[in-house]
Amino acid sequence: MRTFIQLSDAKAAAQYRSMTFPAFQGLLNFNSADVAPLAVGTLQNEAPAGLALLVTSPNTGEAELLSIFVAPRLRRNGIALELMQRTLAYCKTQNIQKISASYMSGQDSTQTLENIFNKTGWTAPQTRMLVVRCSLDSIKSAPWLNRYALPKGYEVLPWAQVTTAEREALRVSNLEKPWIAPDLVPFDFEENYEPVTSVALRVNGAIVGWCLTHAVEGMLRFTCAFVRKDLQRLGRLLLLWDEVVARMPHAGCTVGMWTIRLSSKSMVDFARKHMQPYSIYFGETRGVTIQMAFPEGIAGQ
Repeated sequence: MRTFIQLSDAKAAAQYRSMTFPAFQGLLNFNSADVAPLAVGTLQNEAPAGLALLVTSPNTGEAELLSIFVAPRLRRNGIALELMQRTLAYCKTQNIQKISASYMSGQDSTQTLENIFNKTGWTAPQTRMLVVRCSLDSIKSAPWLNRYALPKGYEVLPWAQVTTAEREALRVSNLEKPWIAPDLVPFDFEENYEPVTSVALRVNGAIVGWCLTHAVEGMLRFTCAFVRKDLQRLGRLLLLWDEVVARMPHAGCTVGMWTIRLSSKSMVDFARKHMQPYSIYFGETRGVTIQMAFPEGIAGQ
């Protein structure tokens, strides 16, 4: 017998915690002041069989699907499709008008997931970013590492050692004449950054580049990497990557992960030509959305 339940408290959700990613398990405590989780569980013969987990954005009518999971022993019998259908129906009762989701290609579940999205009315998948993972073993012979010696006047230092005065100089210079890509401002990525591997590039006494990293589920994510435009063609970003890779063992990380925007054509080309041969995973993130259909005059009331 199969049943579906809306989960709204930690006690009821406890037996489903292992059915989502570790980073999202805390949401099932239902005590966050910042986001409102929405969870639908399914039981097969009274045993937990699957979970769909979303977060909603207050006062926007929008939500994000974080994960959908079915116990391996119960897959290929329609549970995932019905779980998605039940979840969408529940979202309607909560006046959710739009849902988005993102996922990675090249996984065992990718085709199944895309089939479910297609059958339940989501948009066609759109590629958002390239994703590259390299292990220290796979990357050690990459010719783009250990390629450059530091030129005179250059220094790579831990981000934690950037002085207060240098931080203020960065802010002021970017305010006066913006030169930092808006989505790569380092101060926006400092929460829980990994201090051993996060570095800055100082040239002739000024901070002109950085690579901020985060430890995520045993991997090191190269989250925010940027150098001043006049230095980009000189390959100075590779000076930072080289230093980060050298520091990874000291942070207990053996796998690095890069996400590259498709709009950054030069970086996409570099990744395909120079990183893919040394990768242990080379794929992409894809995004889908669904606009919920309400009878006229119902949504938003």
